[in-house]
Amino acid sequence: MKTQVSKFASTILVLIYCSLQCNFIQIDSTQALKALDKGIIFLKEDRIIKNIRLMQINELYIVYEKNGNLHDLMKDEIKSMEFINAHPKPMVVVFENNIAVFSELQYKTHLKN
Repeated sequence: MKTQVSKFASTILVLIYCSLQCNFIQIDSTQALKALDKGIIFLKEDRIIKNIRLMQINELYIVYEKNGNLHDLMKDEIKSMEFINAHPKPMVVVFENNIAVFSELQYKTHLKN
């Protein structure tokens, strides 16, 4: 268990370092994204997309899986993404200037994945 947490934490640290060094961040680490588990996307236009799995974070868009199908979504359309069942802790992702910012989710949303 500690090895999994350690690998996830080091992957996140590398991603944060990259986001500070670059104008964008591209995440396709399968292990880090699997650790997020299923999540919810909150769109700026007050819509939600439930039961998603984040597959990739690219320069301008994300790729997510829902019901066995892949979809893409521009980052500037996303308010936030919440991953309540992420390991080791629940996570929220927001995009600031197209850079993914991961932080610990401080509350549990009333929506279920």
